[in-house]
Amino acid sequence: MPLIKRYPNRKLYDTEAKHYVSLEGVAELIRQGAEVTVIDNATGDEITSLILMQIIAEQERKQGSVLPQSLLAGLIQAGEQTLSAVRRSMAGSLDLLRQVDEEIERRVQSLVERGILEQEEARLLSAELGARAAAAPTAEELHKQGIPSRDDVKRLADQLDALAAQLDALVERDPSPKS
Repeated sequence: MPLIKRYPNRKLYDTEAKHYVSLEGVAELIRQGAEVTVIDNATGDEITSLILMQIIAEQERKQGSVLPQSLLAGLIQAGEQTLSAVRRSMAGSLDLLRQVDEEIERRVQSLVERGILEQEEARLLSAELGARAAAAPTAEELHKQGIPSRDDVKRLADQLDALAAQLDALVERDPSPKS
């Protein structure tokens, strides 16, 4: 897990790769599947969520509408409780998709084991299912319609997890309500 340190001059230093990185560099690490942690070098505070929000803001500025505006406004309006509910809902949706994939694979394998389907037919069926999946709308097409892709939903769920953890940490530090 790469540890990134942010210095007072706002430069980001990847302690694993031993070089400075830009926000885009951090975004690329995340796209490659790395679970990045960012800490403020001066205070030692974890600021991963802040950096992730900066990356999203930068993508919005450069590419325009990475996430639907209604989703962003809804997150702001939602507050902590709804963010947690959205995170749980997204996790459930991702889990459901995984379960459907596993069930299809299980049923194809069952047909092979019962002799109803030959290995070659199973391979062709899997190829057909793969072709159908390939014919599904691309992430770009989904974005144009304002619909997040599975990867978008997973990234958002991960970001929500990080935000929730950061909120929990803040509440633990100062549980008294502000007036």
